[in-house]
Amino acid sequence: MACGLKPYVLFFTHRTFKLFFCTLPMPTYSPAQTLPWHIIEDIIQFVPFEHQKDIGPNGIPKIPHLKKAYLPYMSVCRSWRYAAGSIFYQSAMVRTSCLEPYGHSQEGILYLKDAIDFGVQHFIRDLYIDINIATLKQSWGSDEDDVFGVLMERCGELHRASSLKLSMTYYDRTTYKLPEEGEDEMNVALKNVESFIEKIKQNIPNICKVDIFKDPQYYFQSKDDTVSDFILDKLSMLANPNVCHISLIRIKVTKPILGCILANSLRSISLGYNKGNQKHIEIVRQNANTLESLSVDHLSTSSVLKLTVGQKGGYHTLVYPRLKYLKISGCIGLRNSRHQQPQVDPFPQLETLICRGRLPFTSPIVLVGGQSHIRHLDIDLDSDNIRVLMESGALKKGSYSNLQFVSFGWVNRSLFSRREVAQQLLTLTTQISTKTRIARINSLTVANFEECIPSIQAISGLKVLDMPNCAINIDEAIPLLSALSCLEKANFAFKDINGSEVLMPKVETIADYQERYKSFSTNAWALGISNALFANCRRAGEFLLLITSILSNIQRVSISINSSRSAYKILNGISYAKNRKIYKKHPVIDRVEFLASDFW
Repeated sequence: MACGLKPYVLFFTHRTFKLFFCTLPMPTYSPAQTLPWHIIEDIIQFVPFEHQKDIGPNGIPKIPHLKKAYLPYMSVCRSWRYAAGSIFYQSAMVRTSCLEPYGHSQEGILYLKDAIDFGVQHFIRDLYIDINIATLKQSWGSDEDDVFGVLMERCGELHRASSLKLSMTYYDRTTYKLPEEGEDEMNVALKNVESFIEKIKQNIPNICKVDIFKDPQYYFQSKDDTVSDFILDKLSMLANPNVCHISLIRIKVTKPILGCILANSLRSISLGYNKGNQKHIEIVRQNANTLESLSVDHLSTSSVLKLTVGQKGGYHTLVYPRLKYLKISGCIGLRNSRHQQPQVDPFPQLETLICRGRLPFTSPIVLVGGQSHIRHLDIDLDSDNIRVLMESGALKKGSYSNLQFVSFGWVNRSLFSRREVAQQLLTLTTQISTKTRIARINSLTVANFEECIPSIQAISGLKVLDMPNCAINIDEAIPLLSALSCLEKANFAFKDINGSEVLMPKVETIADYQERYKSFSTNAWALGISNALFANCRRAGEFLLLITSILSNIQRVSISINSSRSAYKILNGISYAKNRKIYKKHPVIDRVEFLASDFW
């Protein structure tokens, strides 16, 4: 076999794809090497791996990391490596300096250099560039200094790359190469930045998405911000008229961007952590007619309202006729009823509305107007706006005709405690639409789930019930899961029936539960455990095994506790419980898959 690996057998099921290596004598050629390239690519796309969110907790894009599940397939032979590379290297990272943050390399990062070495750089669609401002202020006297330029020359034109993520970092752990006599730091920075921008334009000609952000983890700002702001000014030149998406996180310098971007040319804008200065507001307003997606994070309440009102002195509403996605997070400052509110629905085509933290609008018109077109509603309420929304009919029973996803949370530091409003919010969640497919009870604890079952049953087509912070025991979970006839997935915190008990349930107790609930069943096949409130992990494992032995349709249990160590301890507890005599040769539990992974 030319690639040096043993023959293998491929097994397919409707959920998984597995590759097994056999110990048969090796032929001259492996059958794998005879498969057409497009067939190999289709096979590799079946490989399961854990999806990571593109955006981190600070609102900034995550660094591209290895999908370890693809590594074995890149080792089969050249054809497999090439096919895997088309999926593996859709994103890559490159630094403008050979210097690593804190002086050490991070493991598992997908680097552009590796893609070039494999010969798959032309598959890259998304390039993440770490721009160390400290190095842009130095003289680049050799190829060793111009790390980015050397890589660009090696890789050639990246014709598929359309997304550019520029991470502004500032870490200086090396000796400066002083500017030549007669040159100041600003001239050196200008020369380096112009060279950097020119190489990007040459190698990445099809840029349509630009993200510029400061990474708070690695941004050690110097006392003199002049050069840093100057560099950011020049980088704005990358926001050319062909760009349709722009993201500015912790970036204040935006005046040049206004000059580079044509009015009504952007379809997506993301702004964050800048309080919303006038230039940022203007970027949004001048693209009101074309915007389809808008995310604002940590802007002031007044700044968000300015997005929807007319020109200075006017009282008409600025309408966004194509906006489908709106996310507002962490609004700064209190709502003020004297601030001008929209007079008509400013988002007539809005399908997704997400508001984490304080809802900036005192008027209910956004929600009332959205009853006919909002499909995904995920907002936090408080004691003030819930009263206004209830009185206006914005949250009236059955008022949302197309709602597929609904989630209500409660703002911290509000007048009433979460426990007092949990029952009311659960009722709202289950009653505002009968077409809801996914319902989430966010950051709330419901005191009595037995009373809630009739209202939850009103959502006849509910497929996913997500309650990551609601703790329920086995006596509450079984009736709840059985009451929802169309349910496919459920996620909750699992608690003990007796919180102080440390011993394992006796055989008689297990048998009693199985007899008591033998008439109960559920259509749900996936169960998520966001937390396990038991005296020890072994006991938690016992009760998880017990509930799956009763509700026989459950095929997968995902344990996503914050501490992965605790999750694996619970898995060990399940393994021990399976050895008990009562579970030996059990017809159900042997086919249940228990995993330490996220529910979603």
